[in-house]
Amino acid sequence: MNKKNAMVKRLSLFLTLLLLGTIMLAGCQSQKEVDVDPAALADALKEAVTFQDEMTQTEEAVYIRIYGTAADTIESARVYMSTGATAEEIAVFKAKTAEDAAAIYSLMEKRIENQKQAFEDYVPAEMAKLSDPVLKKEGKLVILCVSDENDKAQAKIDDMLKK
Repeated sequence: MNKKNAMVKRLSLFLTLLLLGTIMLAGCQSQKEVDVDPAALADALKEAVTFQDEMTQTEEAVYIRIYGTAADTIESARVYMSTGATAEEIAVFKAKTAEDAAAIYSLMEKRIENQKQAFEDYVPAEMAKLSDPVLKKEGKLVILCVSDENDKAQAKIDDMLKK
């Protein structure tokens, strides 16, 4: 009888672990990988949103320095920045891992705070843009759009992420 109880317990434990593993795998598979080209998304935002300032594509070395990202955490990216007369910018990063994306997202939050400090006395009118920018993380993708047209930017992002 003791052998039978021990075998039932082992079988129960095995089935519980098997069920738990299946549930965990199902949860991982339900998070679909977002496969959007950062350049295409940034370009689409540049076209869809009206910017007050001229938006210029930024070189990798420049945006790495400005955002404080590590080049080896980025799979691809496209960044547009204004001339500096406004706080407007577009940044779309595809990180190598989900952890890298979380770190880039944090750096984007820090960038927004730094811009608030810089523009508070320089061009106070820009504070409205910086108080509620579009900042989104979807899988390994991190998107920032600072503009006067958050609704248009969000709609374009949502449209591009559905494809």
